[in-house]
Amino acid sequence: MKKIYLFLFVFLIYISCPFGLQADDGLCNEIDFGPADYKILLNKGTPEYLWASPEQLKEWLPDTSYATVNGLTISHMGMVIRNMNFTAQNIQKGACIRLKTIEIEFKLDDLRVYLNNEYKAGSCPYQAILDHENYHVRVAQEALEFYAPDFQEQVGVLIENIPPVYIESQEQTEHYGNSIITYLVKNLQPLISFLNKKVIEKNNEIDTPESYQATLALCPVSDWKLDE
Repeated sequence: MKKIYLFLFVFLIYISCPFGLQADDGLCNEIDFGPADYKILLNKGTPEYLWASPEQLKEWLPDTSYATVNGLTISHMGMVIRNMNFTAQNIQKGACIRLKTIEIEFKLDDLRVYLNNEYKAGSCPYQAILDHENYHVRVAQEALEFYAPDFQEQVGVLIENIPPVYIESQEQTEHYGNSIITYLVKNLQPLISFLNKKVIEKNNEIDTPESYQATLALCPVSDWKLDE
């Protein structure tokens, strides 16, 4: 896969801190908490194989005029944020807290393969369709792995810009945690959307009249149930 160098999609480095109370945050900025530790977990997913009728497949892909649609692979990159912990230092009537550790799972959170239910498992067309759709699965999984360093780089930039805040209650601690999640999701989503578009473009390069004819050629013509 050709490398496409990405611009960092850091659209929101908040000028007015969105993470907590404002009054005593200046005092917190004087405390050296050290860098936050973050871990990126890569999850390439396991495809779910499902049957679909020709009518369903045609409805989902109505613009494929050159082919009888026999299979469809759906993939979507996403992320899950978890295991967030804070470090704290007592000050005045409350405490200064800062993000200490966080895990972000960069994953294929939707990976489904639909196969034409007119072809029995084990038949030549079934295997030809399955092999073609599994190629789409590999495209999605390899894209996730290929772009993981770009994702990790942006996460590092964003986390570096998360400031400590002053809190006086558990409710404010929870607000700080929720604000961090909102901040990360809002800033990482443009990159994830961009990468999903790149996978769609790659899949469109695979699904061509030539590849369709090549798949048909793998089995006797009489084995296929083609549109008139």
